[in-house]
Amino acid sequence: MLVQEPAHTIHRLIQRAYDGRFARSGLLAWMQVSSARAEHDSLRRVTDLHYYLGLVAVHL
Repeated sequence: MLVQEPAHTIHRLIQRAYDGRFARSGLLAWMQVSSARAEHDSLRRVTDLHYYLGLVAVHL
């Protein structure tokens, strides 16, 4: 099978690895939530205390 259809076999192996490492482990969902949270935080107004504390910490 590996010799006869190497592209198909490689595709199946990559799909299994993706499903096992990202989809079933919850890592993919965690990355999507983190991305959405970062996008939301970047769109909100900059009057938050955490922002100013972070700004001071970066410049020290």
